[in-house]
Amino acid sequence: MPDMTEQDHLFISYATEDGVLAEWLALRLTAEGYKVWIDRFELLGGEPYPRDIDGAIKHRTFRLIHLVSRHSRDKPNPTKERTLALNLGRERNEDFLIPLNVGGLRATELNWMLSDLTYIPFFESWARGLGQLLKKLGRLNAPKSAVDGPRVAASTFLRDDVLQDTEETLYSNLVPVLEAPDVVHRFHLSRAVSLLEARQLEHAWPHYLLESADGLRKRWYAFAFEPPPELGIPNLRAYKAGGAVWNEVEEIHGMPSWQIVKPLLRKTLHVGCLRRGLLLSDQPSYLFFPNGLLNDDKIWFRSYTGRKTYTQVTGLRRFRGRDQFRYHLGFTFDILRLPGAQLVAKVRVRLRITDDKGNLLPAVSALARRKAITRTWFNHELLTRQLAVLSFLGDGDQVATFGTVAPVKLATTPITLTTQVGINEGALPKGRRLFRYRKDDDEEPAPELDDE
Repeated sequence: MPDMTEQDHLFISYATEDGVLAEWLALRLTAEGYKVWIDRFELLGGEPYPRDIDGAIKHRTFRLIHLVSRHSRDKPNPTKERTLALNLGRERNEDFLIPLNVGGLRATELNWMLSDLTYIPFFESWARGLGQLLKKLGRLNAPKSAVDGPRVAASTFLRDDVLQDTEETLYSNLVPVLEAPDVVHRFHLSRAVSLLEARQLEHAWPHYLLESADGLRKRWYAFAFEPPPELGIPNLRAYKAGGAVWNEVEEIHGMPSWQIVKPLLRKTLHVGCLRRGLLLSDQPSYLFFPNGLLNDDKIWFRSYTGRKTYTQVTGLRRFRGRDQFRYHLGFTFDILRLPGAQLVAKVRVRLRITDDKGNLLPAVSALARRKAITRTWFNHELLTRQLAVLSFLGDGDQVATFGTVAPVKLATTPITLTTQVGINEGALPKGRRLFRYRKDDDEEPAPELDDE
């Protein structure tokens, strides 16, 4: 048997689909001082990935960390590495394989070789999983022989001259709520509403429904910033039944005021967007641009650089040279109260994926196509789409107004911060791959996407 002091590496075994976690784990372990082998990186810690994987696992690996998921369970290469590690563990009478449950697999979903192993759970929280893994490595006295691990992990992405002593503006995805109604009105409804009727009301009147018991009788109330329009629902009437200045009282009708006001503000924005021609999805809830709402399906706006540009809000794409699908730019609102009681709306960009006829695709198919579109979306791409949405909502003005009698007004410019340290864009890597996918994997890791 080779000298045990040579066995100073942690070998990470995984399937390509779990590559993001594998990469994150490799960098975190390197930052902790461990030498890590992972084929996702061309070079990590100054030592190349071994050509002879069997030899490296047998003679130079301290422990093999295996990411167990539905993908790695059945794929050839992860199976070979896992089997070798299990055999070495039995031969050496040690836990050579450290399995991480990253997919939430149950014991009944594992084969007989895996079912009786003790797993470190990573499917609920990467942070908690990493904490348990570091404790186990500490108990095993895993060698920390990586020199300057934190710098090595950081340098995988950044050169020393990337940061520079110049001010830089940081854009958030928060926009100030410039004006919000003070009064929440309470309306007594003449009867209960069905789910279908509730959905109909949601699209016309921002309100918060509440069922309340009055002795043996049930009453139905709606809280809103403004009176309802003509409801258009048979035998349903709304009668004014008081109100409150929400930021001066802690409770409204026995509920915390903010628990009513927060969804009311968001629903006011939703109804305002629907009146502008946007559509609202059901599950999950987000707004999106339909076909034909805009000329050429483009939003023209002024970017943060000051240039006039446009964003395509919907279009057709082809996935892996095969079927066509349609994407729609979407977004969500979340209302937050910052310290000092400042109200802001958080805007998050979304994508809706359908077939070329407008039918929603199954979740797995939609996810693959969504990833294919967004794999090159970073700060610039997300910010420009956020600015495009805000420009549309404000019709090019600095303020977007939602509602009529008691309007909610949003700024169309995000909150910005200034940092004293900037990024030297010219020092960022261009055209150089920081990592590579497993060449002998079964599936294509990066789906091909063709513009139509």
